[in-house]
Amino acid sequence: MNIVNTIFEVELEKDAVFIVHEKFERTFNKHQHSKGQLSYVEDGIAYISIENQQFVIPAKHFVWIPKNVPHELKVAHSATQLHSIYFPVVTAKEDSFYEQFGIYPANDLIIELIRFTERWNKQSITSKNEFSELLFGLFHILSEEKNKQLSIMLPFSEDAKMIKIIDYIEQYYGTNLSIEMMTQHFNMSERTFTRWFKKELGITFKQYVKSVRITKAIEFLLKTNLSISEIANKVGYDSLPSFSKIFHEFTGKRPHEMRKELK
Repeated sequence: MNIVNTIFEVELEKDAVFIVHEKFERTFNKHQHSKGQLSYVEDGIAYISIENQQFVIPAKHFVWIPKNVPHELKVAHSATQLHSIYFPVVTAKEDSFYEQFGIYPANDLIIELIRFTERWNKQSITSKNEFSELLFGLFHILSEEKNKQLSIMLPFSEDAKMIKIIDYIEQYYGTNLSIEMMTQHFNMSERTFTRWFKKELGITFKQYVKSVRITKAIEFLLKTNLSISEIANKVGYDSLPSFSKIFHEFTGKRPHEMRKELK
C-alpha cells in the first residue's frame, strides 16, 4: 500500500481507527492526516523527520504523531516491522500528551495490545466492533510513558555549506572530529563556526557529533555482530566506559541492553 492509498484509507471513515502492519524497507514521503498516529517499531530501526529534524526510533519504541503534523517516516532495515494505528482526533482532547510529538519505550502491555491488533491489518475499526474499547484502552495508556521520552535528534539544514559540513561529519564521525579540524577544513574561524553551527541547527557541534555517533552505534548493534567494544571504536570512542555512559544518556539503556532489544 503506497502512502497516497494509506492516507485515503486513514481518512475514509472519520470516526474509525485504522490499522496497518508492514514489514519491509521503505520511505513514507512527507505527508499528514487528520488522525493521531501511533507507530511501533519491532525488530529494527526507523527514522522520522519533522520540521527539519530527524529522530531515531529504535526497536521496542513507539512514536506518537499528533493530527495534522507533516512528517516523513523511513523504515531503515528490511527486518523492521512497523505497526501503525491511526486514532480519530475526537479522542485526543483530554491530555496534552496527544498534542505533542514524542518517541517512547513500549512497555509489555502496550506491545501485547499492539500485537493483538494484527488481526485487523489494513482495516478500519468502528465503535460497533466488540474490541473497539480495547483499542481506545491502548490509546489511553500511551500517556503513561510520557516521562520516558527518547530524543536522539539529527537536525538538518537547506544551507549549501551546512549540507557539506553535515556530509563531512557523516563521513568522518568515526575519527577524532574536533572544531579545530572542521574550521581548518572549511576555512572558518572557531568563533564564527561555533556560533553559526548552533544558530543553523539549534544544537552545538559537539552535541550533533554525539547524536550521529549514537545513531550509527544503534545501526551497528542492529545490522552487525561486532562487539560493543568494536562498535565504540568504530563510532569514534577509544574508551568503552565513556561510550557506554554517553549511549545511556541518549537512550536510557546500556549498549548491551539495546542489542538484546534490537536482535
